[in-house]
Amino acid sequence: MNLKSSLSRLLGFILITISCGFGYGLIRGIFDVNQQQLFTKTKVQDVIYTESVSRTEYERLRLGMSLGEVEAILGRGVETEQSATNTNFIWRNQDGSEITANFQNGKLTRKTQSKLK
Repeated sequence: MNLKSSLSRLLGFILITISCGFGYGLIRGIFDVNQQQLFTKTKVQDVIYTESVSRTEYERLRLGMSLGEVEAILGRGVETEQSATNTNFIWRNQDGSEITANFQNGKLTRKTQSKLK
């Protein structure tokens, strides 16, 4: 094998290696973007305070309600997590008291409260 042939093979190997790395990075980047679209999360400290939610309003919430029905009682909440079938919302007062709600397929499946008056 001569020097020209060896250099040609080496150059081909290098180009293939770089191409594979670039392709992997491109695919990985696309995958990561799709993952972010399937599951997004808001940091709790980023939560915007709502007008004011009370224990009375919390008690009016019933499992199986739609997000629209819950927001008719509490006002607009802040979405903190979302996946293909689940969405979590929070309603936080200035004093740190809050209501959290989990919706599965658009229906309220879990509700919790902390420090409500």
